[in-house]
Amino acid sequence: MSISVETNCTTLRAARRIEYRVFHPAQPVFDPADRTLAGLADSRPVLAVFDRSVAALYHSAWKAYAARHLQLAGELTLAPGESAKNWEQVHNICALAARVGLPRHGIILGIGGGITLDIAGFAASIFRRGIDYVRIPTTLVGLVDVAVGIKQGVNAHGKKNLIGSFHPPLASINDYGFLATLERREISCGFAEIVKMALLRDPALLALLERYGAELLESRFASPVHIARQVTRRAELLMLEELAPNLFEENLARLVDFGHTFSPAIEMASHFEISHGYAVALDMLLSVALASPDLLPRLAALFKTLGLPCCDARMPEAAALSEALAEVRRHRGGSLNLVVIRRPGEPYFLRAVSHRELARALALVSDLALPVKAEPRGVSAGNDYDRPSL
Repeated sequence: MSISVETNCTTLRAARRIEYRVFHPAQPVFDPADRTLAGLADSRPVLAVFDRSVAALYHSAWKAYAARHLQLAGELTLAPGESAKNWEQVHNICALAARVGLPRHGIILGIGGGITLDIAGFAASIFRRGIDYVRIPTTLVGLVDVAVGIKQGVNAHGKKNLIGSFHPPLASINDYGFLATLERREISCGFAEIVKMALLRDPALLALLERYGAELLESRFASPVHIARQVTRRAELLMLEELAPNLFEENLARLVDFGHTFSPAIEMASHFEISHGYAVALDMLLSVALASPDLLPRLAALFKTLGLPCCDARMPEAAALSEALAEVRRHRGGSLNLVVIRRPGEPYFLRAVSHRELARALALVSDLALPVKAEPRGVSAGNDYDRPSL
């Protein structure tokens, strides 16, 4: 706290120090011998919030771990899918927390994909005006993207993530062993966020994805081990470096919004049939087509390697995307701040895009390739896209 006097005006200033950690345990997080989660909980009451898919796969291991190491106050399993990312699920968590008497020093623990982590984190941010929150991401999107930030939200009033909060977690525990049970499609979705950071900040990382992406995709990041670790750690670090100086988004010109200008409209227009990762990939192609169309063939080739779409028949028309930019401006304080790439490692902002420019970019993207074929969907450790209930 500080006190200053300027022009006969006394000002009191309070500052808050933000600190949170991302752990990478050497053993599986639910291995009884691993004490990462136990050390964070430190005998405090824990309310666990599971994604239904994760519960189907890991509940026995979780129960054994909790019985040995945690003071479990209760647990709740959430319905999967972006369409269920709503206020009702947040309310259900808060209702259970109130029913079991979760105290101010209690912890809400989110275990699942990005959707589950968003819902659980938002509940933690408002219950008793904010209690500690620990994340265990189980999807690639959750591990390299959600785990390193401090914001969470839910969809409302026809808008994606309209209601939410900035609430730093106590910690995230990143166990990449969860990727072994993911469907190939979900690994592809996570790749979109890694490609985003490579295009923004790290041409060497982009080259690694081009060389090893197919192998990482097929092995679920199990092989080659040293490349998998290098890619994931680099992606996490780059994201954290971008977020850390601007955690509460006082500056609304954010490079990490690359791939996130058109993607909300793409997801909403498809009624969430297009997953978040796929929508981000399509958004990046549109953004590249606007500013650097010569880069499109290279990016399209990489996307095909990683199982990401190069076009999709469900994409909104240029008129609808132009209209969506009005909402983007509202969300970014009146400025478009559309991130584009001059070349890998050289991003910049566009402050305006005409309907004609957008139509031309959409035509370039539409000419790239056929959509990626849908795969059968089974039980997997995450919920980063909308799928039938298990």
